[in-house]
Amino acid sequence: MRTRSHGAGALAVGAAVMTLLAGQAHAVPVLPPGGWNGDPDTGLGTGVFGHIGSNCDPLHGNSVTSPTDDSRGKIWRYHKPVGSGRCESKGITVPDSATGRGVVHDFTPREGERTTYYFGWESRLSSTVDNHAIFQWKSYPAGLQNWPVVLKVVNSRLTLIHRKETSPVPDTLWDRALLPHEWNHIVLGLTLSGDPSTGAIELWLNGAKQTLRNGGTVWNGRTWDLGNQPKWGLYGATAHEVDHDIDRVRVSTDYHDVKHG
Repeated sequence: MRTRSHGAGALAVGAAVMTLLAGQAHAVPVLPPGGWNGDPDTGLGTGVFGHIGSNCDPLHGNSVTSPTDDSRGKIWRYHKPVGSGRCESKGITVPDSATGRGVVHDFTPREGERTTYYFGWESRLSSTVDNHAIFQWKSYPAGLQNWPVVLKVVNSRLTLIHRKETSPVPDTLWDRALLPHEWNHIVLGLTLSGDPSTGAIELWLNGAKQTLRNGGTVWNGRTWDLGNQPKWGLYGATAHEVDHDIDRVRVSTDYHDVKHG
């Protein structure tokens, strides 16, 4: 009896372990209900982001901090001093579907599915000097496009750019005059696809959907390159000191979770 009982127990434990391992094997990072909230008052600090780059090291004068704004409460501030080329965060942290632990979200499109992600945030720059990016949809590693989509400042204009896989010359999809110290709410919609005919880019500014260079509100193009992750912060403008403040940072597959207002 003792031998049989011990064997049955071992089988049960083995089955439980196999079930757990199977669950872990299929576990995927998932956006929480209502989307991802990247604000500093979540209690996670900079842990809401997947990674804060070494280029934000305070020893070099760079920083990502959460100062209190008089009218908004805590906000994120990316500070880049003169002589520094960048200070950015990379990725977002979400619960693992099996363990509940925070993991970096994997945006890889699932085969046969067409998913649109909406990235929403409020942005304020201390200076509108030219830069390389205030937001990047960055490839890891570089892939064919390196950065399929960026928002940057060119000639004091907020500019949306798409980089094709077939040409090093990017397409400017949209631009708008930008003032320093001015808050603007941005929503970038990306339908992810490695096929230029099914990938799509949309943009809202302060609640209004924007007309793009093609005369419509949707630009079709390749939006999934390789391991793409969102990057907020500052890149470029090495000769200048710049602060980039962001607030109400959200990511969802539902536009209404991230919209203005």
